Amino acid sequence: MGTQTIKTERLTLRRFYIEDAQAMYRNWASSREVTKYLPWPAHENLEVTKAVLEDWDRQYETEDFYNWAIVPDEVGEPIGSIGMAAADEDTRMIAIGYCIGSKYWHQGITSEALQAVIDFLFRETNYNRIESRHDVRNFYSGMVMQKCGMQYEGTLREVSRGNNGLADCKYYSILRKDYEAKTETRQIAFEEAEKDEVMVTFAGKFHGETVGFGRIAHYDGRVPELCGMWLTEKGKELLELTAFAEGFFFYLKELGYEELYLIDEDMDFGDRYGLTLESRDASGWYPKYEFRRRLD
Repeated sequence: MGTQTIKTERLTLRRFYIEDAQAMYRNWASSREVTKYLPWPAHENLEVTKAVLEDWDRQYETEDFYNWAIVPDEVGEPIGSIGMAAADEDTRMIAIGYCIGSKYWHQGITSEALQAVIDFLFRETNYNRIESRHDVRNFYSGMVMQKCGMQYEGTLREVSRGNNGLADCKYYSILRKDYEAKTETRQIAFEEAEKDEVMVTFAGKFHGETVGFGRIAHYDGRVPELCGMWLTEKGKELLELTAFAEGFFFYLKELGYEELYLIDEDMDFGDRYGLTLESRDASGWYPKYEFRRRLD
C-alpha cells in the first residue's frame, strides 16, 4: 500500500517532495521549541532537511513506508509531519509519531491528521494495533492521542533519549477491535424522550433496540449540565456504557453543544470528544457512581 494521499475537512496528507525542504525547515524542522521533547535534534541548516527528504524519497519506493506531510488547505505547504516511527509484522503493530510547527498548535490540526491516519491504516491495511508515545512533559501530545480514541497503557521510565536527555514516556494504543466498535457505536440513534422546564432526556437506540438514556439540564444564563448516562438491561447486553457515552457525545456535538458542566475533575471527556467540560461539586441526586463505576 504505502503512503497514499488522504483528504480531511481542512487538510491534505501527502508524500513529501524534495521541493518541500524550505517549508519543512522554516515551519518546524529548525525549531528547538518543536523538537524540545522529540528524539531528533532541530536541523542546523537547510542541507540537513534536504538530506532527510532525500532519504524519505527513497523509502517511498517500498510498500510498507508510511510518512505524510501535513498540508492545511489554507496554507498550501507542509506545516508538519505524521508517520511511521516503528512497525512489527508479527504482531501487525505500527507506531505513529507526529509534529507540527508551533504557529499551528492548539488548532486541532494534529488530532485531525492523526484520526485520518488511524482511519486509513485500519481501513486500507491489515495492521491490528496502532500505538504512540510521548514524553511525560509533553502532555498536549497525550491529549491528541486521547481525542483520537487511543487508550493509555502505562508509563515506561527513561525509555527514550531526546534533546533533554533520558525521558519517561506515556504509551497509548488503539486496537482494530476498539476502532471497529467505535465506528459501530456511532450508529446509535438518539432522540428526545422527555423534556420539562429544566431537564431534557435523550434515548439511544442501537440496532432498533433502546439501549440507554442521557440527560442534560439547562439553566438560564449558565452552561448546560451533563446529568447522567445509563444503560437499559438490553443495553448492558449489547454494549458498555463507555461506548454509549461516545455515541451520546457525538450526538451532542451535532446538536451544537460545545460546553457542559461535569461533576468529576478526573474525567477526560473533553479531550476525548472535543467538548469543553467544567467541573463542580456533586449535588445530592446526581448519579455520580455511574460515572465512576462505568467510565473509569
